[in-house]
Amino acid sequence: MSMGMSLSTTGVKILPYSKLSPRGPRLFSTRGCSCTGALCTSSTWWRETAYPLLEDPMSIVTLVTEPDAARVNLKTVFKRIKGLATTINSSPQRRAFFESTVPLQQPNSAVSTLVQDVTTRWNSTYAMFKRAMALQSSVQHLTQTPDFENYALNKDEWVKLRQMCEFLESLNAATELLSGDAYPTLGI
Repeated sequence: MSMGMSLSTTGVKILPYSKLSPRGPRLFSTRGCSCTGALCTSSTWWRETAYPLLEDPMSIVTLVTEPDAARVNLKTVFKRIKGLATTINSSPQRRAFFESTVPLQQPNSAVSTLVQDVTTRWNSTYAMFKRAMALQSSVQHLTQTPDFENYALNKDEWVKLRQMCEFLESLNAATELLSGDAYPTLGI
């Protein structure tokens, strides 16, 4: 697309940054495109840019809004946190070891154990993620040992875990509202 062409005649759609990132704008432009300050979603330009291996042009939205966490696999993050919680809670010795690690790493922490995810219990995934975030430095210290290194999360995976916690928080609040027993919930 030449610099003098009108965007409306080329079929290029422009998405303002306000629709992409609630945290503010990220500078992103494409080669040969005059749409500075917006994301160009043409169906062909993305193949020629710096990300030629992308299979889906909409994954550019992820790269623009979260460039550092763009390649994080949510399933991997979930499996590692769940595996760590299960491994620690399945053995009294491992649980005691982790509980003794928490006061050394986080002296002001009110909690000292990881919550385990249960498939039949609503919001247990949120509780597991929230507790892992609360004990992040203890979990990071533990996963530096050889027995637990398979459960280690990198910086981008911790960011994605925090984002998943924020997303699940509203679902947890709605579930708790609908599960109230001190007030009628039929009309909610």
